[in-house]
Amino acid sequence: MYKKYIIEKKELGNLPSSYKEVAINYSRNYDDIQKKVNEINKLKKKIDFLNNDIEILLDDTRILYNQLKFIKKNYLPRIYIKFYTKNNKYQRYVNLVVNYFGVSKTIYLGKKEMVLTSLNIAINISEKKLKNNILELIAPIVFNICNSVQSRLDFTDLTIKSVNLIGNSRQINVNESFSSYLKDLEP
Repeated sequence: MYKKYIIEKKELGNLPSSYKEVAINYSRNYDDIQKKVNEINKLKKKIDFLNNDIEILLDDTRILYNQLKFIKKNYLPRIYIKFYTKNNKYQRYVNLVVNYFGVSKTIYLGKKEMVLTSLNIAINISEKKLKNNILELIAPIVFNICNSVQSRLDFTDLTIKSVNLIGNSRQINVNESFSSYLKDLEP
């Protein structure tokens, strides 16, 4: 790069003032450039440091994610809604499938129209939204019922009736959610 002083400081006194002014401006610009370069280098070091921190945090996050994934898989019930027909007829029926401790239970909820009217859900929406709306209302009840289950054997012995699910769904607080279920699990 350029030198700070092309003309030595001691020789500046021998120059006319206009040339001296050019040399001083040049030195000032050179100092400003050096300050900016130093600032860039400091910021690059900071970026490298932050990237290292991010890598460490990502590794920790992966470990925690895998632990939570294991907890969710083994200690929280998975709930699905299935629509089906019998004997190739037009009438559709609704089942609730609860998978817990590797065991599945299927709970018959009833005819689709009856379930939707009981739960106050509009019939004219997509099947995916219907399933989500039904799960939104029934999942907290299922989580509450499964709260007392401690083992696979307890879950196998557990009886869940559709009347309990659909009848209680109107009384359930909509704000009750998966997080409230987790809070109930705390010792």
